[in-house]
Amino acid sequence: MLGWAFVVSVSGFLLGFSTIALGVWQVTDLAAIRAEYQGAAPVDVLRPPVSALRVIEVATAHAQPGWGVRSVLYPGMDLTTPAHYAVLLGGSEGLDARMIDAVMIDAHTGEVARDVALPKYLDAIFLSEPLHFGDYGGLPLKLLWSACNLLTLFITANGAWLFFDRRRAQRLRPGRAAEGVEDEEP
Repeated sequence: MLGWAFVVSVSGFLLGFSTIALGVWQVTDLAAIRAEYQGAAPVDVLRPPVSALRVIEVATAHAQPGWGVRSVLYPGMDLTTPAHYAVLLGGSEGLDARMIDAVMIDAHTGEVARDVALPKYLDAIFLSEPLHFGDYGGLPLKLLWSACNLLTLFITANGAWLFFDRRRAQRLRPGRAAEGVEDEEP
């Protein structure tokens, strides 16, 4: 039970930290990539030289076996450079289904410019989601997760009730509490 609460707490913290972690990645790693391609000519997003369909074909050919395109980000967006598409790839089963690989594709030539290795802290965040929500083991795990959730809620509520009930009992007998006499529990 304590292990379950620890897993849910740590994974919840990681999920809450995800926006900040993505921002850190943008100002560190992505900023370095943008600086590297600073001299590249920007692309007219309304009429890019390479179509999104061609970008998907190139990214699919570059992907690991069993991985496919999850999303295509156009040049000039928050997670791209002004001259590159960013293609997010993901696996189809197991842990790979929760992981993301990013590929930058030159919008002028349609060739893979670089395979962007995401930092380990982002990988940890991607892996924490199924642990937090218990959605990777089918119905039996979801039922176990729900039971652990209810048990934790019961323990927390029971502890709060005992705490406040004891304080209420001490207020009803102020003389005993002032004398320092402890109530004996049977």
